[in-house]
Amino acid sequence: MTGKSATGNITWEIRPPADNRSDSTIWLWPDGQKDKATQLGGSQDAEPQTIDFSVDDAWIVVQRHLSSGSVFSFYRKQADGSYTEDESAEDFFDNGGIDKMATSEQVDRSSVGFEKWTDGFGPYAFAFSWNARLSRRGPDTFLLLCRGWRGVYDLQKHAVVKTLEPSKILTASDVEEDDLNEDYRQLRSLLVELLTTREPEAMLAQSQGLFARADKLGAYRIEPEHSTIWRDVGNEIAIIPNKLERFRVEHHQAM
Repeated sequence: MTGKSATGNITWEIRPPADNRSDSTIWLWPDGQKDKATQLGGSQDAEPQTIDFSVDDAWIVVQRHLSSGSVFSFYRKQADGSYTEDESAEDFFDNGGIDKMATSEQVDRSSVGFEKWTDGFGPYAFAFSWNARLSRRGPDTFLLLCRGWRGVYDLQKHAVVKTLEPSKILTASDVEEDDLNEDYRQLRSLLVELLTTREPEAMLAQSQGLFARADKLGAYRIEPEHSTIWRDVGNEIAIIPNKLERFRVEHHQAM
């Protein structure tokens, strides 16, 4: 995987390990000068997932995968053009930046997700998400989940400077239901496009993943004879004939 920095002056590449046992590494070089490539971070760093440069290439935010979730690594550009790792941000929960709906001892694993750089909070601030799995169980006997927190982290202040959305503690059943509802919203959007697109075969192929997931989880009823029927909890049924020549959506009261 390769890409360029925000200015286009730096090219980066994620290189797979030579022994297929260690994690991939990140390499940087001035654009057009691959022979000057240098490694970002160390060989023992966790697997990189995403790489984001600030608008002037002064900072790099790397999201890394761990067996217990994911973390950020921050790198700051030096006077000689090299990058060195800045203050660690391995645990946003314990540093007071995350609104606490559980104690740190109850966090079994957590993950972060880079969203975008935010001009409204300074040149080196970015929005990110934080989710966690707790060590205590809900009424459905599954481990509780802490979901939905979003905030802004300022690299220069080394702190979370704004909470954009608070977190919620949910059961695994709650999350599954939310995921199904999102799948259904996407499915409905695809169904509308199927009615108007000039390439229905392509749209139908795009929707197959959603159909398979919905059928597997029992959210919708599948009748493969003459038509395929999907039903949501609101008793609204969408019907698409199996033949691709004509498409229609009908709404009926579920029996």
